[in-house]
Amino acid sequence: MSFVFGPVPSRRLGVSLGIDIVPRKYCTLDCIYCEVCKTDNLTIEQEDYYDINEIINEVKEKYLPLKDSLDVVTITGSGEPTLNKSIDVIVKKLKTFVTHPIALLTNSTLFYDEEVRQKVKIFDIIVPSLDAANEKIFKKINKPSKEINFSRMIEGLITFSNEYRGKLILEILLLEGVNEHQEHLDQLVEIIKNMKYDIVQLNTAFRPTAYKNVKRLDDIQLLDIALFFNEKGVKVEPVKNFISKNIPKNIMNDIFNKMLNMRPLSENDIVELFGEAFLKNLSQNTSLEIFKYNGETFFKKI
Repeated sequence: MSFVFGPVPSRRLGVSLGIDIVPRKYCTLDCIYCEVCKTDNLTIEQEDYYDINEIINEVKEKYLPLKDSLDVVTITGSGEPTLNKSIDVIVKKLKTFVTHPIALLTNSTLFYDEEVRQKVKIFDIIVPSLDAANEKIFKKINKPSKEINFSRMIEGLITFSNEYRGKLILEILLLEGVNEHQEHLDQLVEIIKNMKYDIVQLNTAFRPTAYKNVKRLDDIQLLDIALFFNEKGVKVEPVKNFISKNIPKNIMNDIFNKMLNMRPLSENDIVELFGEAFLKNLSQNTSLEIFKYNGETFFKKI
């Protein structure tokens, strides 16, 4: 049995060494967008699945030669990590030799349990998921274990976010025709306003999914939602993260203007996303103000 995977590049956290502490697809949810597969063991029962020393010994063996190339060590994998009832003991042992931040990726479903909340406070970074703002969509996108009460789950997530003192990155995965419509986005905003967090990351289904007919959002859809969240006071990740490389020329101006609605863009931002030729043409645009900040050139709308 191998517990360690990677290093893998993570948009959220940088270069990450992953640790899997529950068996494959033991999870509280059966999310339609899961990149692993459908959940074989839908459960909320917490167990000691593995010998802790076996986990620690493997991590130590693989971590030490790689440590100079890592940004973070992440407990994640092919199931829900908080189902391991010794998760806090594992992290305490890891911290005896891991010098990087230790992160947790979780679906948030067990945060209603005060004991779980206390155990995971030991993490330096936590990335909880919030894909649904009401029970109907929760069941549609996340297909939860029947023991999970949606309202209690949301209360637990809000409570934890206000208790936790580490870095909290809230991830929201959006799918076309499921949870991206305006009424639902309004509901998500209301939940987020009750939370203490560092940043919200918007995601969609970029890889093959467990269930068929799952439709990802395109770049402009994600960008529009990021702009909406920003307007509502939600702290969203840097907007350029929503844009793929090699943007088609016919939508460059549309995307550029949407991005400027959120914040000024630096020359480096513009070159990275749109290219040198696009930047040169901006000097003729009379609707833009060009200014310097800390030695860098920025563009904003007048």
